[in-house]
Amino acid sequence: MSNPADSTSRPDNRRTRFLLSLLAITLLFSVYHLYLTGYGYFQATSKMTRHIVRFGSILLAWAIGEFAFRKNIPGWLLQVWRSLYAGVTLLLLLTGVYDWYAGGLPGGIRNMAITLNEFLLSPAPFVIIWLINRWSRAAGMGGNAAMDDVKKSGKFESWK
Repeated sequence: MSNPADSTSRPDNRRTRFLLSLLAITLLFSVYHLYLTGYGYFQATSKMTRHIVRFGSILLAWAIGEFAFRKNIPGWLLQVWRSLYAGVTLLLLLTGVYDWYAGGLPGGIRNMAITLNEFLLSPAPFVIIWLINRWSRAAGMGGNAAMDDVKKSGKFESWK
């Protein structure tokens, strides 16, 4: 029998959590582009401040995704989400450190870093992970949908 306290497993709560998180990431992306990529902001802040704001924005986008996905996608897909953000963030941190100490990046590397930063802040990775989750559940590749069926059948209680 399903535990009523575990409300995150119900489809309506998963959908609400997903939509609220998608809205939050979209707002983060919009605010970032409207206020933090303009020429006025660029002139008014130091390079270090811009790097810190970019890093904080990425952490916020990751945290929003963690909130949405933590209990609603299979563990392997959650690891993909975390690895994507950790790997790209590490690459961006390394380019940022190089930028601070070397006094600048070549144009191509800077453009790549900006593109990767914007990708992590955009709703794109969030939606891609959500789509993979839907496809994997439809294909019967496990995850929370399979466990929910077991819990509803009452067989879960005998496993304890």
